[in-house]
Amino acid sequence: LQSALQWFGFYPGAIDGAYGPGTRNSMAAWQEAEALEPTGILTTRQRRMLLEDWRTERSAFGFTELLEAESGITVTLPLGLVEFDHYEPPFVHYRAKDASAPKIVLISQPGDQAAFFGLYDILQTLDSVPLDGARERGERSFRIRGTSAKADTTIFAQRIGDRIKGWMLISTPGNEARDARIVKAIEDSFKP
Repeated sequence: LQSALQWFGFYPGAIDGAYGPGTRNSMAAWQEAEALEPTGILTTRQRRMLLEDWRTERSAFGFTELLEAESGITVTLPLGLVEFDHYEPPFVHYRAKDASAPKIVLISQPGDQAAFFGLYDILQTLDSVPLDGARERGERSFRIRGTSAKADTTIFAQRIGDRIKGWMLISTPGNEARDARIVKAIEDSFKP
């Protein structure tokens, strides 16, 4: 139940199986969103509804763990929404399966600190990376978020020794909830 509640944005805590105040408050918030009496205790029917909705949506995403040998990256991707397209070093492109789906790009290249900072600068010149949005660059990792009326892009990369590994999610505005689920799956599973 906590995993399903977390998936839909109602449970921010750790998945621990304990029915404490955080879980009960999350269940009440879900009930309220579903126009049900917010008791904080799910009936058998409500529990079934929540879990069926969660399983159906996760199935539509088709989350699958991949060992992408060419890039040396293990990651969980939504293969119900994207499919492998092509290699264009240092990028591995996954195209959208339909017009509403996002694109995902894996990043893998050798590089020192200068190459890492150069990649950060170059990525911000791409048409798919809008200029508006948060940017964070440290010595070992960076995150770029670009948003506009046409694109909503999230990028993460890190330098590990003499290798640079990362990913990009290129989407369109209006898909924030879906994209947040994809980003979480990628972040939770990403292993160079």
